[in-house]
Amino acid sequence: MEEQWIEERPQRERRSAKHRAADAASAAPEPFRLSPEAVAEVEERAGRRSERLVRYLREASKAYAAERWSDAKKSLRPLLEAMPDAPSVRELNGMVLYRTGKWAAALEELQYAHLQTQSFDLYPVMMDCLRALRRYDEVEPLWEELRLASPAAEVMAEGRIVMASALSDSGRVADGIRLLEKAPRPRSQPKLYHLRMWYVLGDLYDRGGDLGKARTTFERVALHDPELADVLDRIDALR
Repeated sequence: MEEQWIEERPQRERRSAKHRAADAASAAPEPFRLSPEAVAEVEERAGRRSERLVRYLREASKAYAAERWSDAKKSLRPLLEAMPDAPSVRELNGMVLYRTGKWAAALEELQYAHLQTQSFDLYPVMMDCLRALRRYDEVEPLWEELRLASPAAEVMAEGRIVMASALSDSGRVADGIRLLEKAPRPRSQPKLYHLRMWYVLGDLYDRGGDLGKARTTFERVALHDPELADVLDRIDALR
């Protein structure tokens, strides 16, 4: 199992330090939130075992939020055994797999959850799994589906970040830059997803050799959040 995991780890793991930081800034978000609907789903499916299984669900969710992946897996195990077709359980399991680098297994779980719920919130993470597996030709169709679905602005931004990063990874840096340059601008104070888009745009300018635009873009990020990834180091390196 360990050898398979290492084999699946993407090429970006072997990049320079600055591009590893860029990947950390551009990684798809963790959309799982323990909602009342998820609790109700487990209660309905569990019957007399509902109290115990809801407790496992809460424990798994807390462990996930705290990045305690092994604890999250341990709490998910009885849920997966008792209700392997529950979308919320499969989603959380998929997110844990994603966060531990098991991209193919994560993609399978998240695809199942999407088919059951028809929610597009998971699309950026599914796209990032495909990107990590270097299945770049499969990322763009998901981006087109996401774009047509027009979900919340944050989900769209995350999908745009992953799509631009996949384009860059496949050698199409200029296309990735154009995609991010077309992103809607914030009307007032930028949100975190705006800053992350700008950071990745700065990184792509850097990769494409436009160092002036890279520095200006990183400075715009630092103006609002100087602690985002390694943005201050990136600015220093471009002086």
